[in-house]
Amino acid sequence: MTFLAHGTAHRRTIVGHKTTDTVIVVVCALIFLSTVQGLGGDRSAVSSSSAIDSLAAFKMGVRLVAGVIAAWLLLRYRRLARPVFLGPSGWFLAFFAVAGLTAFESANAFVSASRAISFAVILLFALAAGIHFSLDGRERQFWTGFYGIFLSTSIPLMGLATWVRPVLERGELFARLGGPFHPNQLGLMAGLVLIISLLCLRRFVLVLIAAPVIPFAVYVSWQAVSRGSWIATAVGLGAVVAISPRVRRWVPIAVGLVAVVGLLSQELGFVDLEGFILDRVRRGQTGEELLTGTGRTTIYSYLLHRQFPQRPILGFGFQMLSDEDATSADPQQPTSIERDLGWHVVQAHNVFLSVLIGTGILGLTIFMIALALLVHHTWQAFRHGDAIAGDGLALLSLVVAHAMIDTTLITGVDHAFLTLSAIIGVDGARRAMHAQEDVLPQSGRILSSAPYRFARMS
Repeated sequence: MTFLAHGTAHRRTIVGHKTTDTVIVVVCALIFLSTVQGLGGDRSAVSSSSAIDSLAAFKMGVRLVAGVIAAWLLLRYRRLARPVFLGPSGWFLAFFAVAGLTAFESANAFVSASRAISFAVILLFALAAGIHFSLDGRERQFWTGFYGIFLSTSIPLMGLATWVRPVLERGELFARLGGPFHPNQLGLMAGLVLIISLLCLRRFVLVLIAAPVIPFAVYVSWQAVSRGSWIATAVGLGAVVAISPRVRRWVPIAVGLVAVVGLLSQELGFVDLEGFILDRVRRGQTGEELLTGTGRTTIYSYLLHRQFPQRPILGFGFQMLSDEDATSADPQQPTSIERDLGWHVVQAHNVFLSVLIGTGILGLTIFMIALALLVHHTWQAFRHGDAIAGDGLALLSLVVAHAMIDTTLITGVDHAFLTLSAIIGVDGARRAMHAQEDVLPQSGRILSSAPYRFARMS
């Protein structure tokens, strides 16, 4: 009877795991789909658009569901969650807590707090999912699932942004939205898709799936015309070549594949490759603009010399550059930064500068500690033979490089932050697997926990 009862409980556990897996996958897919943004549109049109309101309601609903699921999982595995929060994830959560409180003296308090909470909820969801998958040694399945969801949601969204937008942007909806993605966001998404596709080439079964995506990702990257994304993608490719020997041999093949597809498309008349390249050259910058980074140096200088001294310790609030919120301000009343610089400025074009201005020295210090710990722990795991950590380092290189020249990482919960959250989730899974040996007795484990195969995280 005892054996039968144990077998019944075991089957129930398996069913419960599969149900929880399904819920996590569905919510994760919804989070990815909710990354569509209306950046770059006219503020008067955006503020009055019912489409924008519906999109915001959808995002809020997804965040609410993700928060509930995260809270349920963290309470369920609370004994494992405690040691997990002692790692980089705890520092990132501390940063968002500080970010939500930094503007308590200004009118930005509610907006700043709500934006920080949105980021914290997604991070908590990634951590909860990582802990759940660590219980029976399925951290690789967690990472593979991230790849699958990333590609299956990003590719249709990229197609929408590159092919559907030129047709629809003459209509009212896309004229107000300014397109489904900002060029910087679209270019970064294409870079991440390219890197992930290359990493998927390690297994022959995935070659047929990933290979066609590579030319498509390159095409979308060129369509986005985001030079910052091109630089970040190049850094990510360099990291792949340096970190993953098994992928290294595929890089020349991938380059050749892109060239062959491009030439065939040119010969068959599908695209005017020569005209396409010349158009991109014409849309390039003059030497003077290259030196100033399309106004970036002017923005950097202004924010450091004019805005930072006003609130050096706590800043103006998360994602804020002044006491005025440029994304929701009255379009008829330009912000102080616009009056001084002469153009519309909604971001610092540098994540670290944005964190400094928005959350002050306190917030930047916590953010840098969290990022440094994440890089250190991921590198330590990679040195001990963890292939997932190698993938994480390559993607992290791309995200951090892009953070040096744009603020996509913290402008909104998009693919850059979701990638960062997945890397943090895997780090949490490693810590949870290690904690199982010390926290949970053998009888309390769910299914059979795989032996801890990673280095102990200091």
